[in-house]
Order: sequence, then structure tokens, then C-alpha cells
Amino acid sequence: MMRSFGFSNSGFDPLPAAGKVLVKGPILSFELRLRFIPQSAYELLLTESNAFFYLNEQVFEDFLGHVAWKVSLEAALELAALKVCRDCLEKQVKSCLDHKIDLDSINMDSAMQAFIPKSVLCGENIKPSALRRQFSQLLKKFSSLSPTESVLRSLSILIDIVKFDVEIFKASMG
Repeated sequence: MMRSFGFSNSGFDPLPAAGKVLVKGPILSFELRLRFIPQSAYELLLTESNAFFYLNEQVFEDFLGHVAWKVSLEAALELAALKVCRDCLEKQVKSCLDHKIDLDSINMDSAMQAFIPKSVLCGENIKPSALRRQFSQLLKKFSSLSPTESVLRSLSILIDIVKFDVEIFKASMG
């Protein structure tokens, strides 16, 4: 159901359309997307650090939702390990603990299932124990990175996979 909302001289007037809001039952849904991309991710970090971290979340969600099924195992494992390390650091900063990741507290299987697409996990002829070992090695490798370094590394991998520096418009007939 589409509803139009507008403003008149007498206050709120639902008839003239100033904008459209998609109403699905009692829940309103909005999507905020970063549309301006500077020359480099590092430039964005220096000028707008909040936008830099938001861009990373946006691109990673696009990766998981749209193109993760066609990525190589190595890239998927690296991106997942970077994401898990970043998330662990964010949780530890909030609870004021050391800035060192406790690898034993990470549930490897659930982290791999959450951030690595099933098509990548099932498509390769690698045993689950070998995948877990490789993922664990990447976690150890990236555990020393700061969140900023981790995001820069993720974006450098994702720029070749998710074309986030190009705007794509979807259209349908009918």
C-alpha cells in the first residue's frame, strides 16, 4: 500500500504528495545508501570516518546479499576473518577489555556459516576440518589489525568483487 504525505499551510495534509513512504503493515522500511564515493577509501577515512565505516558495512552487506556466491574460497575466508576480528574488537571495546582478540571464545562454525556463503563452503572439495584450520589461521593473522586497517583491507578485496564505485540501477518491465 502506498500512502502520500504532504504539508499544507494549515498543517499536515495527507493529500498533496511531498514524498512517498512504502507502508507494509505496521512497519515502515527505509534504506540509506552512501552514493558518493571519493577517489580512495583512505581519503574517505581522513575526511569522514563515520561514512568510511558505514561504507564498509554497506559494501559487505551487498557482498553477502548479491555476489558472495561467485567469489573464490580464499577471498571469502579472508573477508569473513576480517569481519569476525572487527566484530570481536568492537565488542571488547564496548566492555573495556584488552584490545586483543581471544580466539578461543570465537565459535568458528557459526562465524563461518554467518559470513561465508554456502555455495563457497560446499563448492570446494575441501574437508570441513581443513576449512576450519585455514579460517583459524586467518583469524590469527588478522587479530593484530586495528578496525581501521581491517576495513581498509576488506575494501581493497571487495572493490574487485562488489563494484561499489559504480552505481547500478535495476529496472523491470511490467
